[in-house]
Amino acid sequence: GVTLLRVRDLSRVSPEAVAADLERAAGAGAGKLLVDVRNVADGSPRDAARLLGLFAAGDLLVLKERSGKAVETVRSPGPGSAWRGSIAVLANAGSASGAEALAGILRERRGAVVYGESTYGLGAEPRLFDLPDGSALLLSATVWETAAGKTWHEDGVTPDRPLRSTAKREEVDEDILRKAIEDFAALEAEKAA
Repeated sequence: GVTLLRVRDLSRVSPEAVAADLERAAGAGAGKLLVDVRNVADGSPRDAARLLGLFAAGDLLVLKERSGKAVETVRSPGPGSAWRGSIAVLANAGSASGAEALAGILRERRGAVVYGESTYGLGAEPRLFDLPDGSALLLSATVWETAAGKTWHEDGVTPDRPLRSTAKREEVDEDILRKAIEDFAALEAEKAA
């Protein structure tokens, strides 16, 4: 009863294709979705917003200067109604930037349970400053927050249900995935009882 959505690169995800897959899964009776963003470091929070448009409507992200002044607000590009069932996210220390935005917003807006490890903590947007001698300085001048004001910069997204594996090194990824699916299914069964 758990549908798995494995994301590998947020900048290349087709929300239309994902929406069609979700519709097929729901039509087949699936009511739980596990979004696997482990080791997803490609894709910005803006890229995550394209996918989040399937799950949440309205304001999603705010880019703020260190002073707290908002410089950009990212709104959902969709109605947020492509999936009505429960959602969980599987993340690890290799999940960064857009993957962290996805995990944080799904938790905040859809009550998603986050499994795995704390994420990387890349919630700043660097800005390049040219210097007079021809060199440049890259500074994190702005920081991303969810619309509710939560940031993942430096601290990452902490899992609700941490998972560790005792499997052999080459089997760790599948062991963690299996544990997340089993726990998510059991957690949802408890809620239904």
